[in-house]
Amino acid sequence: MPLSFALALLLLPAVSAWAQGKGYGVQVRPMVPPLIEVKPGEIVSATFVVENMTDSEETFEEALALPEGWLLVTPPEVFTLGAKEEQVRMLAFRVPGAAEAKEYSLAYSVRSKRNYAIKDEATIRISVLSVSGMKFFLESAPDTVTSGESYEITARLTNGGNHALTVVIPARSSSGYPLTLSANELTLNPGESASVSVSVRTPSKIQKSLKHIVTLEALSEEDPSIRSSLLVVTEVLSQKAKVDLYHRVPATLTLRSMGQRNETDADGFDVELEGKGTLEEGGRRWVEFLFRGPDTEDKGLYGDRDEYYMNYLDPDMDLRLGDQGYGLSYLTSFSRYGRGFEAKYHPEDKPFGFGGYFVKDRFDTPDWEEEGVYVGSSLSSHAKLKLNYFKKEHDSYNASPKVKDDIYSIEGEFNPTGDMKIGLEYAEGERKEGAQKLEDDAYRAEVSGSIGEARYRLNKTHAEPDFYGYYNDNDYMSSSLNFPVSGRARGFFSYSGYETNLDMRQDKNKTANKETLLQTGLNYTLGNGWYTQFAFDNFHRKDKFSPAQYDVKEEAYRLSVGRSAGNFDCRLEARYADQCDRVKGVSASPWNYSFYASYMPSIDLYFTLYGGFGDNSAVEGSRLLSDQDNLGMSFRWQATEQLMLRGWYTKYNFDSKSPESDNYELEVRYTMPDESYWTFQMRRYDWEYGEYTETDYMLSYSIPLGIPVGKKKSLGAVSGRVFDAQAGEAVPIPGAVVTLNGSKAAADASGRFSFTAPPGTYLLNIDRASIGLGRTATAKLPVKVDVEPSKTTFVELRIVSSANFRGRLVLVAGEPEAPVETDELAVIGALGGEPGAYPQGLRGILVEIARDDETMRTLTDDEGRFAFLAIRPGVWKFKVYDYNLPAYHYIENPEIDITLPAGGEEEITVKVLPRKRRIQMIEEGVIISK
Repeated sequence: MPLSFALALLLLPAVSAWAQGKGYGVQVRPMVPPLIEVKPGEIVSATFVVENMTDSEETFEEALALPEGWLLVTPPEVFTLGAKEEQVRMLAFRVPGAAEAKEYSLAYSVRSKRNYAIKDEATIRISVLSVSGMKFFLESAPDTVTSGESYEITARLTNGGNHALTVVIPARSSSGYPLTLSANELTLNPGESASVSVSVRTPSKIQKSLKHIVTLEALSEEDPSIRSSLLVVTEVLSQKAKVDLYHRVPATLTLRSMGQRNETDADGFDVELEGKGTLEEGGRRWVEFLFRGPDTEDKGLYGDRDEYYMNYLDPDMDLRLGDQGYGLSYLTSFSRYGRGFEAKYHPEDKPFGFGGYFVKDRFDTPDWEEEGVYVGSSLSSHAKLKLNYFKKEHDSYNASPKVKDDIYSIEGEFNPTGDMKIGLEYAEGERKEGAQKLEDDAYRAEVSGSIGEARYRLNKTHAEPDFYGYYNDNDYMSSSLNFPVSGRARGFFSYSGYETNLDMRQDKNKTANKETLLQTGLNYTLGNGWYTQFAFDNFHRKDKFSPAQYDVKEEAYRLSVGRSAGNFDCRLEARYADQCDRVKGVSASPWNYSFYASYMPSIDLYFTLYGGFGDNSAVEGSRLLSDQDNLGMSFRWQATEQLMLRGWYTKYNFDSKSPESDNYELEVRYTMPDESYWTFQMRRYDWEYGEYTETDYMLSYSIPLGIPVGKKKSLGAVSGRVFDAQAGEAVPIPGAVVTLNGSKAAADASGRFSFTAPPGTYLLNIDRASIGLGRTATAKLPVKVDVEPSKTTFVELRIVSSANFRGRLVLVAGEPEAPVETDELAVIGALGGEPGAYPQGLRGILVEIARDDETMRTLTDDEGRFAFLAIRPGVWKFKVYDYNLPAYHYIENPEIDITLPAGGEEEITVKVLPRKRRIQMIEEGVIISK
């Protein structure tokens, strides 16, 4: 095996490029380059060929997995293919204006509704280009705020280009919250930057905590294609949210009723419990599960197979059990659906790992089962190696004998330099079919990277006729090169090929397919948000047998023009082709147009319009032009916080040779106050002349659950109640606003409030305006609260009428009431004035009231008055300090106890009295020190 592997790698550059046959009963092949370059805001269309490789008719559901925030322009559908039939599928999607400049992986997949094991997928890469040197950077934003609070986001916009820009700055709230921008327009010179701040005002009441997204954009007034975006996510906590100190795995319980109305009506009901989440805070150990039954696959398009699985994943180990996809590698087995189990051990701190799985069929005849094991090692940070062993068995069926396959493969991943990535795999297989023994091999290579501003990608797969892994009897290559031509233009070149029945065996297959597709073109930025693409496609598909069943050649020219302008995006494509079917002896020069448009007036509303039409003279089997005329539209509307509506309508073949049809779909979702929600879906098909009509529907009720798996260690809770302590019974004070270090909560109808917070010491306070004027708490505010992990600290805030304490400090002339003290030092002079010369009130004297837990001080005013207002009732110690008193004076009662009743008013007068003195005259003389 090592020698064969080395020879295969040496021969890779010399092997001609053909295509890929893969999948389980169905095959998906992209008809677009493996790497597509776009700019933010553009609409992209992608074409795939889907081939049903089974001997029976199958209904398939398609899906396009998009990155978060990307939106479909044309909706995925459910379609039917006859035995060995194939169809060209096209989907369009919008790249958001805020998409980060990097590569994204998009997977288009199809799966049989009858048998989930009949499925395949194809992956394309979308490279989002950086549109200019203008860039937003986040400077500051809070992670979490409480509903009712306002918060501020500060960002910096820089102009990294070589010319001045006048920039318009719009901002959007994902929840429609009021936003205030510090600047709506800026002018930035080359290399200059400016700070932009956004003030966000959250509503005082929200039903549940949510993630609020503010999207900041900067658009050049001269050219909207010069833009930059920034998404800032802040969690807004509901004041109604219940305190939950348990960490929970999010799950949803759904009850569904579905049905179909056509020639044979059908109705069904199933129950589904699905969930996924971490077993502890921090997210290192995950569980995911699905339990759904009974089987409703035959109850219309919304029916599903019964499925049951549960998985556990952590940094060191994966355990998977139940109905799902299992596999080892691309050459052996890739995501084979069935009922099975899998275990993988990949210690985080070790450079090796190993694992294995077993899976058997649920729906096929004859029965089959697969087993696989692997061992892998990280040779370095730039190289990984993996060895695989795979075994597959098919039971005998009718006249077919039992089949057993054993496959060994070695695969590696390498990162030799920069962003260059290399993936290699070589496999050898042995098949035992009755008394017959067959041996063959396969290899696969994938290379990607960049040279300067040019990007390249190459994928080559070859599987010999008697190799029976994921690939069998085919040869496939796809390649692409994207390169700059000028500051506004980038070119691309792509070549792919596909070949089957490599040894030309008519007993194995009645055809030997060979396809080649050459695509080249130029993308050009026109300015002011406009962009264009010109491309040439050369496609050739033929049967290598003689006489051939088909031999079709197409040369097509494509011109696309589009515009991205904030809320509105559009794209128009025109195609013209010269086609020739050499077997049937017919030629055609058809043309057609496709158009796509999307409009998003707000974050809650999204419209699309799409369609295509042409002269419908394309030859049969065309891959580049379709003879269908269609027109469609879709919408998504978040009408209220509780109500969401989504729908689409498409008319097919309104002016073509094929029968006309109308397809509708509507989805309505309504969220209840307890966060459960109702969903209604309906899809209808009307074929021309009323020959066939089908309506499918589903009504479901979903209940979000949180399955407790342990107490939170990163959070504690503070809860309590606010009540009137003066009433005969404790009367709650609803609406009282309580704060915990700035976070706010409003007391409910029973006067209760709650907070969650990380462990630590906090200050709990109350907004006095919310409890009424002239009222206060019996405890000192703010209250110091210690939050402990996984525990709840309870605090009672007893509210009573506040008290007022006033007084005056006065100077009293005349004889003092206190004993006279004789000065022992000679003092010359008098008091500095006659008795009664001082004003009655003494200014600037410090007075204090204190309790065990609180002290308040103030200075007397010009008239000697002081006041302590709206203070807690109770016993206070009053004290006057003798600082700043007139010389030779004292305070009559410097310290006294004051009892202040709830709602009481107390006032006192404090006297300051002169001291009696004796003045001793000393005769003149000389003091002689000894």
